[in-house]
Amino acid sequence: MQPANPLHFARYQASLGTHLRNPRRAAPEQAPQRPLAIYRELLFNNLKGFVGAAFPISQEILGEQDWDALVRDFYRRHRCRSPLFRDIAGEFLDWFEPLAVERFPHWPFLWSFMHYEWLELAVSISPQGIKPNRINPWGDLLQQVPVLNPSARLAHYAWPVHQIGPNHLPDAAAEAGYSYLLFRDQQDQVRFNLLNPLSACLIEAIGSQPGSEPRPSGRTLLLRLAADAGQDDNPAFIDAGAELLRQLRAQGALIGTQI
Repeated sequence: MQPANPLHFARYQASLGTHLRNPRRAAPEQAPQRPLAIYRELLFNNLKGFVGAAFPISQEILGEQDWDALVRDFYRRHRCRSPLFRDIAGEFLDWFEPLAVERFPHWPFLWSFMHYEWLELAVSISPQGIKPNRINPWGDLLQQVPVLNPSARLAHYAWPVHQIGPNHLPDAAAEAGYSYLLFRDQQDQVRFNLLNPLSACLIEAIGSQPGSEPRPSGRTLLLRLAADAGQDDNPAFIDAGAELLRQLRAQGALIGTQI
């Protein structure tokens, strides 16, 4: 039975919410216990489902007991900034980042791997779409301005996250690190690319160009990268970069050139 007085009802709601997040806190006296227990488990299981959908392999690595305890801590301690269900996994990841190493010191790669898992979800639901009236899909990628797929995300990790699984848990980070490109192709499938250093630098350069200023052509970007790499006088560097641009367009990572 709910209290009739609005002030009492507000207190009742606050007490009920606190109990639902943390069953160790007393429930309101007026709350019927059997329906409350059902509701409590329903809410937690819904939250667990939204979080778990983004981190299926991380759940396997941690095991059910540790995973449930982690999600329950998130449920009890965190206050989500976004009202959207699709943002719950990202909020979970942000909440877990400063806790990861202390909580699981034997798995120092865990947060990086979870970020890699979450990126697949982030790319798959990215609302950013292609504006075809501003893109020439068959434009000259060297002479004109190459355009990155708007769903693309570039990520760098110290760990080989593409190899991690319950049966492969690395114990040392790599000095050079690993770079990955994730994007949604024309069939709405998420693609994963492990990048070499040139590919990563080129994609980062294409994606970081300011929209309000004249953007450089593909050739200009490659010449800048060649200078940075001490390859100014090496035509093979530009040829390799041009081939890379063509491959990225064929894969869907580049969607053409700017009109």
